Amino acid sequence: MERDENGRFMKNITPWNKGITGYSTSKKGKPRNTNSGYQKGHTNYHKHGNTWDMKSRIKLSMSQTGDKRFTGFKRDLRSRIMVMREYLQWRSEVFKRDNYHCQSCGEKGYLEAHHIIAFSKLLKMFKITTSEQARKCKELWNIGNGITYCRECHILLDESIGKRGMGIKLKLNNMGG
Repeated sequence: MERDENGRFMKNITPWNKGITGYSTSKKGKPRNTNSGYQKGHTNYHKHGNTWDMKSRIKLSMSQTGDKRFTGFKRDLRSRIMVMREYLQWRSEVFKRDNYHCQSCGEKGYLEAHHIIAFSKLLKMFKITTSEQARKCKELWNIGNGITYCRECHILLDESIGKRGMGIKLKLNNMGG
């Protein structure tokens, strides 16, 4: 298409797609492929830029996770548990017991609650697959299984037991560092 000196499209110029079958203009004036087989109400409705209503999304999410109570659109079980009231209360009680200080260096400030028996091991030991099962598991909320660390000490601890930083170490080794 040709443009005038101000950069606007000139009038009375034939568009490039005039007469080509399979294209029509949508309500917004953009070309749309009419040979896609798209029909409103079709099972692929959401793949065409449309969305499901919130009630349907919540119902679908609950059926996929197996939960009886909706706790948010989280993909994995760990993420769903980390936003539960019980987890936040456990974390708060661990901080309170440790007087809001890192138990390694004594630092105050940003703190993290660490599971002494690994969170993932507890999930496997008690065969927890839903947030409802997690809610009922007493051992998961035992404050005796928690300890307070600052971020730096938590990272050092996790690196020493092989949880964090492995990707960085592998990259450095591959680069010759």
